[in-house]
Amino acid sequence: MTTVLAHSPSDVVRKLLIDLGLATQAGAGQAWPVYATQEPDKPDDCITVFDTAGRTFGRLAPTGELVEHYGIQIRVRSANHKTGYQKAASIADSLDRGVNLRTVQIDSNQYLIYTISRTTQVLPIGEESPETKRRLFTINALVVLKR
Repeated sequence: MTTVLAHSPSDVVRKLLIDLGLATQAGAGQAWPVYATQEPDKPDDCITVFDTAGRTFGRLAPTGELVEHYGIQIRVRSANHKTGYQKAASIADSLDRGVNLRTVQIDSNQYLIYTISRTTQVLPIGEESPETKRRLFTINALVVLKR
């Protein structure tokens, strides 16, 4: 559903990953911190959610409200392939099974996530750079949410 969002879809999904226990709050010094829109150089093992192109799916009758599916990409970075793939696969599985009419609270704003539909499998995209050799994985999805 289209509404004016106080936070980007990537911020909402970042908070969702924390709420689902798949990631931790950035800066807390715990394993698998999650970021939105910008990925820091450290730590090696982290998750970042980016906003991507979404799709509109017409309007609801009789209100005329636009139905919008927001695009997101979840990127998992890890020091090694096996750990990174397992984390990405765990996120994909949880999104497939555990997101249906889920509420997320950010500051004083509450969001209702109707669903998240993956548009890709876990995609291993190789090494980040020759220096770090950290492995990268992405998951692309569409999110239907409303504030």
